[in-house]
Amino acid sequence: MRKHAAVVAAVVALCAPSVASATNWEHYGWLPNGYDAQCLWYPTYGQCSGWNYWVLNDGHVYTGGPALTGFENYATIRGRWTYAGQYAYTHPLDFGMPSYVKAQMTNYSGIPAWVESWAGA
Repeated sequence: MRKHAAVVAAVVALCAPSVASATNWEHYGWLPNGYDAQCLWYPTYGQCSGWNYWVLNDGHVYTGGPALTGFENYATIRGRWTYAGQYAYTHPLDFGMPSYVKAQMTNYSGIPAWVESWAGA
């Protein structure tokens, strides 16, 4: 019986999602690059995380752009314009937003941008 319980416990532990997987989000690639159903405001121009208590969104535009690095919720989309060769470190409080939001990087300028965005909760 103990062996069975140990096996069940091991299987449950391996199948449970790790806490770390829910604490960050990353997009690396071109913007715009199609349709992202996670985005509330500009789904054909951006990449967005799921809902979370985000504390930071770190965006970098390598080429092209500009791109808006920041956060969105049902009421608004806010961020900092980030141009080729620039980084933007944004926090929801920078824009007067609550921390339960979606992290986003959006490019609706018409000039494709190669970007990287990383958000942490």
